[in-house]
Amino acid sequence: MGEVALQKESARASFFMQRENLSALRTRIVSQVAQAYYNLITLDEQLKVASRNIALSDTTLHIIKLQFESAQTNSLAVDQAEAQKKTAELLVPLAKQNIALQENVLSILCGSFPDSISRANTMDTTPFVKSFPIGVPADMLSRRPDVRAAEYAVVVANAGTGLAKAQMYPSLRLTPSIGTNSFQFENWFDLPGSLVKNIAGNITQPIFQNKKLKTAYEIAKIEQEKSAEQFRLAVMTAVSEVSDALAKREYASQRITLIEQKKTALQKAVSDAMLLYRSGMATYLEVITAQNNSLQNDLEAISIQKEQFDASTDLYRALGGGTE
Repeated sequence: MGEVALQKESARASFFMQRENLSALRTRIVSQVAQAYYNLITLDEQLKVASRNIALSDTTLHIIKLQFESAQTNSLAVDQAEAQKKTAELLVPLAKQNIALQENVLSILCGSFPDSISRANTMDTTPFVKSFPIGVPADMLSRRPDVRAAEYAVVVANAGTGLAKAQMYPSLRLTPSIGTNSFQFENWFDLPGSLVKNIAGNITQPIFQNKKLKTAYEIAKIEQEKSAEQFRLAVMTAVSEVSDALAKREYASQRITLIEQKKTALQKAVSDAMLLYRSGMATYLEVITAQNNSLQNDLEAISIQKEQFDASTDLYRALGGGTE
């Protein structure tokens, strides 16, 4: 391949490499916006859980206070019930604080000043792809902008190596200084701009710059090897990130199924504990313990759901912006 062709190939690959780098940046921003929105939905759900538990704890506290006033229980029961209510109440200002901070982050990511964000979804109604085919084809990784950019970098380095090698050999260049008379045989050795003198200059130039040209060629070969290694690492990173995201989605889904079953059991335990307490067959500590266990389980369920959302966002980015 000639020098001009190599230069064109290098320039073309450089252009596409920069374009892919821009696409990679856009994909990263989109995934960060999605993750920030999922975080906001998660915090909304935490606030709802806290509010529900405050109402439940308030009911329990009211019942225990009535029993205390009728001398059916002691002040310790009241204190414990009030403490349980405060545990739920403490979640409210923390959730509101985190919501405000997350709204600021999302606003800035969307290119606006910090402001409140309207939400059209809840955690249960947020669009979410529940299933994904296991076994991602390897050619899908070529959709990733960073992988494509690394591939174009190899092309640029290959062209650079070819150009450096071409410089080591003499080349003939016809310049405007060579007139039509230069091609007359009797003038070849006489005219200042004769073809023979131009040929001689082009042949001797690589000889005098031999060491410099060889060094440039060796550097170009090193750059070529480096770009090839960076491309290999980019592909391996892509494979690892897709595999990680798929694993997180799969096992988070299994954990959600289990924690929903646990949630059903704990909600029944809270209801049963309250009924038994009213009939004198359970202590106030059993009621408070049941409520606290239910609260912690609800918060854990939200955390696992967030992990699944995050894994989907990671998968989106790992596949270069989606599968469609």
